[in-house]
Amino acid sequence: MVRVNLRGTVLVVTKAAARIMVLDLIGPHGERGVIIITASITTYEGQGGQGTYVASKGAIAAMTIRAARECAFKVLRVLAIAPGLCNPHGCKGAAGRGRSRHE
Repeated sequence: MVRVNLRGTVLVVTKAAARIMVLDLIGPHGERGVIIITASITTYEGQGGQGTYVASKGAIAAMTIRAARECAFKVLRVLAIAPGLCNPHGCKGAAGRGRSRHE
């Protein structure tokens, strides 16, 4: 879990930031772009049995703040989204372990 979620994210962000930082400024506000990292709502509301997953996603959220500060001087924004559970119409009958707590 940590290798895929955390290490994978660090490697991708590091390589993407290095490539983006050498680009010319673009847009009306003179930016280079945005790196969007996927965290998770479990960072803030983890359930029992999700310790490793919660830890990896929490580390991603913390890493985002540091990455945003380090990339700001090169006019590159870094942010994270923390998607949560959703209840689309097609999932009405799909009662899963994670859904029941939030319904």
